[in-house]
Amino acid sequence: MPVRRGPVWILLRAIHVLGSLSFSRHPLDAWIWLRSMRARRRPLSMAIPWLTFAAVRAIRAQLPIQPHVFEFGSGHSTLYWLDLGATLTSIEDDAQWHQILSKSLRSHGYGNYTLVFAESKIDYVSSIESKPLSSQDLVLVDGAHRRECVQIAVQYVKPGGMLVVDNTDWHWFKDAPLEGIPANWQREDYPGFGPMLGHKSQTTVWVRPS
Repeated sequence: MPVRRGPVWILLRAIHVLGSLSFSRHPLDAWIWLRSMRARRRPLSMAIPWLTFAAVRAIRAQLPIQPHVFEFGSGHSTLYWLDLGATLTSIEDDAQWHQILSKSLRSHGYGNYTLVFAESKIDYVSSIESKPLSSQDLVLVDGAHRRECVQIAVQYVKPGGMLVVDNTDWHWFKDAPLEGIPANWQREDYPGFGPMLGHKSQTTVWVRPS
């Protein structure tokens, strides 16, 4: 029988997360996390990727000005990349969420983006083939069909660019190693807390050699 998480459990969990972040190397994360948890009630009200805080810092430090970004899975990160001035393509397989995000992007007046609804697995995974090879500063895999997306995404990352895969602490990643990522790509794991979540996670970044 699943354990019911009542108000007391939620409060204790929040205190634990806030305490951990407040006494970390980046105590401002505690405030950002608190804001993000409040923003969960209003979808797309906060432009921040659902990646770990450490990963977001590392990615932001390596991204060039006006980067080219491709993401498998759309949402709050979509707004974040656009706020950074990215030329963005985002793939979504949930029709309702696609409509909600489309409306939000139009209302905010964003430009330089393409939001694609992929109805089938093959359309979803192959959507990146519309881009030239070695053209993306960042490819984010944070949606459906992650193993297949990683395998195809590798050839579209620029030299010096990043392949970012979220939730690499989940069973889908731990059960078997990801295939298709060259051994000479630099890998860095970023475990820890992130926005909108009450538990730790892990985001992994691979950098293609320049």
